[in-house]
Amino acid sequence: MTYQDIQDLITQDKIDQALEMITDSLSKNEYDVHLIFMKCIALRKKNLFKDAIQTFDVLINLQPNNATYYSELGVTYFHAKDLGNAMIAMDKSVALEPSNSYRYSSRAYIKGAMKDTEGAVADYRKAVELDPEDPIALNNLGLLEEQLGRANSAKDLFKEADAMAKKHGLNIFETEQPEKAAETQKQEEVSLSSETDSASSDSLFKTMLSVFRSKQEFKNYLTFIRSAFQKKENIDE
Repeated sequence: MTYQDIQDLITQDKIDQALEMITDSLSKNEYDVHLIFMKCIALRKKNLFKDAIQTFDVLINLQPNNATYYSELGVTYFHAKDLGNAMIAMDKSVALEPSNSYRYSSRAYIKGAMKDTEGAVADYRKAVELDPEDPIALNNLGLLEEQLGRANSAKDLFKEADAMAKKHGLNIFETEQPEKAAETQKQEEVSLSSETDSASSDSLFKTMLSVFRSKQEFKNYLTFIRSAFQKKENIDE
């Protein structure tokens, strides 16, 4: 058994099998933080949010200064529809790694869910300040600017996000016509005012945490996040 074996099972949604392997391994080393972390993620994927949160508490007691643990705890509270505690966890994650642009992007998403659009904008602006070539932060900032009625700013940010995606080899907008993309987004529209479907939401955060290894993964992320923030069609070109 290796960590990768367990991660592969989780990725393949073979959660029960992964949990069995984790439990067996933890019986030999109950303080293995890598195993405990994977247990947290596996429990969350089974929608056992209370158990996942309790396991995160164990993990954070072992490593209280790990920003990723707080960020993932925040994601778990989000799934559990506890946005207040999600924000507390995200604040802690930002405090631990104030120079990490992803921490601000993660917190911005929670702020958006809490209808704190201006707060989400501020966090995305900070994320862009720290990483000016991050197409995700640029894209999401554009979505919020659009939501606030700042159409020109939003269009500029979308163009910049697309340029950065292409610069990094993620030419994701060339294979889909705008009309088709708008219809896809309309069909997949999700409101941040309520919990999204668990699989889609978990996929969102999993993708945000990962290195974008493929165009399709990046494209799927943008489709979800744009449909989540937008309440109207894309700005006309």
